[in-house]
Amino acid sequence: MATGFDLVFFENSDDTIFVEQLRNQKTNALVTGATVEAILFDNLGSPVTGAPNPITFTEDPSITATYTGDVPDTASLTDGDEGTVEITADAGAGLHREWTLTYVVRAGVR
Repeated sequence: MATGFDLVFFENSDDTIFVEQLRNQKTNALVTGATVEAILFDNLGSPVTGAPNPITFTEDPSITATYTGDVPDTASLTDGDEGTVEITADAGAGLHREWTLTYVVRAGVR
């Protein structure tokens, strides 16, 4: 992983964002059945074009409290780009959480 960044995406590639072991912050219990979404923003704070807005995550039925969201190769991400991913998880009353991750884009196969 690139130093100082939470995620690395590769240009012209399909990428996946993982939310692993989503937990209730008060009880530390694993949270299943949540609606998880993310929006990719460029370094100027604008949504990244070519990516769904928002990206909808799917819960992995084989790994408890793990969710995946796909970033398609159509997302306008170029080598060296940096930005943020704002993630929202909601599993009902008292189970809402929002956080931000940073990303950098690296060149794919040339």
